[in-house]
Amino acid sequence: MKKVKKGFVLLLILLSTTFVCFANGTDEKASGKGTSATQKPIAPLKLAGWSYEVDTVDANLKVFTEQTGISADSFYSFPSNQFHDKMVTSFIGGAGYDVIYVRDSYLAEWASAGWIIPVDGFADTASIKANLSQGAIDQMTYDGKLYGLPYYAGRRVFAYNEDHLKKAGFNTPPQTWDEMFAQAKVIKEKGISEYPIILDLAKCANIVEQIETMVFSYGGRLFDANNKPVFATSDGTLKKVLQDIKDNMGVLIDPASLVATDHEVVRALSAGTRTFSTCTDYNLKTVNDPASSQVAGQVKMGLIPGSAKVKSGSIGNIRLYCISSSCKNPQAAWELVKFLGYKDKNGEYFVPKKWALDFGLGFVQTELFDDKDIQASINSWGDTEVMKQQDDYVVSRPYRFTPWFEEWQTQAWEDLQKAIMGDVTIDATLQKMAKSANDLMQQYK
Repeated sequence: MKKVKKGFVLLLILLSTTFVCFANGTDEKASGKGTSATQKPIAPLKLAGWSYEVDTVDANLKVFTEQTGISADSFYSFPSNQFHDKMVTSFIGGAGYDVIYVRDSYLAEWASAGWIIPVDGFADTASIKANLSQGAIDQMTYDGKLYGLPYYAGRRVFAYNEDHLKKAGFNTPPQTWDEMFAQAKVIKEKGISEYPIILDLAKCANIVEQIETMVFSYGGRLFDANNKPVFATSDGTLKKVLQDIKDNMGVLIDPASLVATDHEVVRALSAGTRTFSTCTDYNLKTVNDPASSQVAGQVKMGLIPGSAKVKSGSIGNIRLYCISSSCKNPQAAWELVKFLGYKDKNGEYFVPKKWALDFGLGFVQTELFDDKDIQASINSWGDTEVMKQQDDYVVSRPYRFTPWFEEWQTQAWEDLQKAIMGDVTIDATLQKMAKSANDLMQQYK
C-alpha cells in the first residue's frame, strides 16, 4: 500500500460509521470503563482467520461462550493465500470482524493503517506479558505498542526420510546444501525417489519464507541493519540460491514445488515419494501420524543444512490474535483474545495446549515449556533437542516489521518464480526487487 493509498484509507477509517467505537474512545473501553467483560455484547463476536482446522476453532468458540457468557459466531475462515487481501477489503469496507488472525509480516502495515488496536491499555496485559518470551513480545509489537497475543509460533526445520537415506547408503542427514544435492543425486540414481527434494515455492508467502531460509542457511542476508536491500549489491547469496534451485528444478527438485505450499510438502513427504524438505516444525506431526501418513516414523527432524560459512540458518515466525479497530465491544473482544492466546476462565492454557497436543503447533507461553504432556507429545513425532538447536540459528528479520514489507513481498512472489523458471534473468530480478524495496521505503517515509 503506497503512501497516497494509505492516507486515503485512513480518511475512510475516520469517516466510516463502522469505526465509531474507535473514534469515540477505544482506550476508555479498554481500561474497563466501557462494556463489561461479563455483559453480553450487542452482537456475537466475529473471529476471522485463515482456513486451518475450522471445526476445532468453532469448538473452541463454543467453550469460550460457555465459560464467559459472551456470544461468538462460528469462525469466519478464508483461504490462507487470500487472507491478507480479504482482510484489507473488509477493513476498508467495514465488514465488522472483531478479532482477527495476523501474521507477523502484516503487523506493521495493519497497525500503521489503524486497522488493529494496541492492547496495552487493558488492565491485565502487564501480567500476561510476564508469561511470554521477550522474543515473542517483540514480534507482536509495533511502534512500541503490543498488538495482540500469540496464536502459535514456530521455526523452520529440516525434514528427511531416514529410510531413503539408508537405502541409498547414507548414515546421517546432509550437513550442507551441497551435500544434500549430492545425496539427492544418488537417491534419484538408485530409483528411490524420482525427485528427492520438494520445496514450498508457490506464488504466495511460502516462496519468500523458503528463500529466506535458504539464504540464511547459505550464510547470507537480504537486508542490512537499516532494512535496506543488499541482495543485489554487496550480498550475492540470493543469486546463488536462485541459481541452485533453477539448475535442479525438474532434475532433483520436484517441479511441483512451484505450486506447493506447506500442505503439498506435507502430502509428498507423507506419501514417501520425496526425501528432503524444509518446513515449519509442527508439520512433522502430520507426516509422522499413522492416520495420515504412509511413512509414519520414517521422516525425521534435523537441522537445516548449512554451508562453508555457517552451520545452519532458519526463520522463526509468530501468528497472533488482534482486535480490529471496527470492534464495537473491545473489552469483550479482549476476553476472547485472552481465551485463545493465553488462559481460559479456569486458569488453564486451554487453547494453546490443545493446539500443541493435537496439532503440534508451537507456543511462546513460557509456562508451557515445562509441560510434560507437551514435551512427550512433541518427541513422539519430532525432536525437542533439534528444535532448541535450530533456535540458535534463527535469523532476526526486522524488515518484516515495516509498513512497506508486505507490499514488497507480494510483488516478490512472481519475481522469484520467474527467475527460477528462467522467464527473467536472475540479475534482472534482483535489480527489480531491490528497486521495489527502495521505492516503497521512500513512499512510506
